Amino acid sequence: YPSLVDGCHCSRAVTRGVEVIASSVSVMGRCFFLYSVRFRLLIPDDGDEYPTTEERGFDTCQLLSHHWKITKEKKQFKQSLDSTIDTMVEEINGE
Repeated sequence: YPSLVDGCHCSRAVTRGVEVIASSVSVMGRCFFLYSVRFRLLIPDDGDEYPTTEERGFDTCQLLSHHWKITKEKKQFKQSLDSTIDTMVEEINGE
């Protein structure tokens, strides 16, 4: 799977000390793709993004359900550099 190093096919977000890294690859000659979603709690060595347990409000976390919208690369409108549009590829729900 792509990694943060290539930066092109990988996304990263941090919320309340939980890092989520998602990436996907299309399967050549097929009409589907494979994806990977990784979660981890940040540790003190991760720097400024690391909140203490007290700041975060929890010691551990677990994914109970998910809802992902998988989209193609964002395209910018010619009228405004701030405007982007997503093209929906697939929407996934699960527990």
